[in-house]
Amino acid sequence: MVDLLRALRPYQWTKNALVFAALVFAQELGDPGKVALATVAFVVFCLASSAIYIFNDIADRERDRHHPEKRDRPIAAGRVSVPLAATVATSLAAAALAGAWSVNERLAAVIAGYLVVNDVSARDWQLRVPTWTMGKSFDTHGPIGPWIATAEEIGDPHQLRLRTWINGELRQESSTEELIFDCFTLVEHLSTAFTLEPGDVISTGTPGGVGVGMKPPQLLQVGDVMRVEIEGIGQIENRVIEEPSDTAFKG
Repeated sequence: MVDLLRALRPYQWTKNALVFAALVFAQELGDPGKVALATVAFVVFCLASSAIYIFNDIADRERDRHHPEKRDRPIAAGRVSVPLAATVATSLAAAALAGAWSVNERLAAVIAGYLVVNDVSARDWQLRVPTWTMGKSFDTHGPIGPWIATAEEIGDPHQLRLRTWINGELRQESSTEELIFDCFTLVEHLSTAFTLEPGDVISTGTPGGVGVGMKPPQLLQVGDVMRVEIEGIGQIENRVIEEPSDTAFKG
């Protein structure tokens, strides 16, 4: 432990300089005001450096008292590589954390607002084909509303309570913090393949509690009333009706 502390001593300001460079790099990635996390890391590392100096002094006194022959012993180069590597790693980690924060801020800026989507599925068609597209694309399916709550009104979209009732019976209760992929990740992933235009709606999916997963399954019937509510946004309510005869092409 004493040798490690002595090996660290000449590289304290080098480490601090690298962390500071990480802060500058993070600021280049986004708004300088959004790198508080990296700033905290910088302060912590500075305090840690001061603490190491204190421990070094203590270690020197103990060494000189018990082993006077080792006084002023040179530092072996092999001992320097580990702390220096740790310095680079922690510096890059600080930059990565701040950089990721900035990326999320930019992704959030392209989202105009949030609304409720009733992700209705025709289970027979959904399971009939390899993908779920047909089962989720029937006319009148996927109602949205009741309005668009702006991003400023919502704040953090990943802390919203979500509930669904069927005929007044609570079937689903969860939170958007349980999303497998958060809203910002969805925007990043989808925009890799195609351009997202103003007015595009991204449906994030549904929590557990769907009727097909119940034992026995409880599928929607004509006359059933569905109500979906998301905290901070509002609720939409839709009644299941018989499919009109003129909605499908008959050759």
